[in-house]
Amino acid sequence: MKVLILGDSHSMYFSLNNELKQINESFRGVNIKVLSIPGSTILGFGKRSSTLNSRDFFIKELISFKPDFICFALGQVDIELGFFYRKVVKKEDLNIFDYVSMLIAAYLNSVENIQNEFGMPDSSICFKGINISVLTSSREKAVEYTSRIINENIEDSELKLKHHDDLAATYPSNLERYRNHMYFNEVLNGAVKNRYKYFDINDVIKCPNVLGVCRLEFIPSKKDHHLLDSLFMRELYIRRLLSTCLNLL
Repeated sequence: MKVLILGDSHSMYFSLNNELKQINESFRGVNIKVLSIPGSTILGFGKRSSTLNSRDFFIKELISFKPDFICFALGQVDIELGFFYRKVVKKEDLNIFDYVSMLIAAYLNSVENIQNEFGMPDSSICFKGINISVLTSSREKAVEYTSRIINENIEDSELKLKHHDDLAATYPSNLERYRNHMYFNEVLNGAVKNRYKYFDINDVIKCPNVLGVCRLEFIPSKKDHHLLDSLFMRELYIRRLLSTCLNLL
């Protein structure tokens, strides 16, 4: 069984090594190829020519790897960083609902174009929903990290500071950001239902006692918006992936 993953840096947890095959014997005989492209976005994937060339990279791997299943795992960068870049740096008058609608339409259009080009059946395609944010324990940490990323191509120090202050003044609460992430997944799941497959892992990583936050054991101590990398997390990712591909959920 061969599975090709296309995602941003959050898809690194799909990487399958020998230790994981020892932990879960069901993973033996499975070959997962992960195209984890840091900073990759839905809108960037839809372009035939982009800075990261994620579409061309994916097509080359699709042709050479010849997978049985393909999992698309994009959207985290768009929702958690791209949205704020557009609002704070580009000064776009944008709301999350219109933004998500635009993203999902572009996402499905890109996948359908590739599907038609290479004759991939609907049953071979699945989508992973985005994770709720790990930047929920400290608002200061969330603002600092987000500000650093959206400002990374800005050289003017005064402009960077202004963007930081604008972000800090308008940065949504944990509950609002939780709503944004869950809304993206809801729209994506609804759009692919009865055609493609869908899964996410938020039922495991969300705090059972406090709405809108991630469980403490999955939050890194450093300023980072990735889940804590562990054997537990990788086993969870891969188990959900394979169960979804094979209709075992």
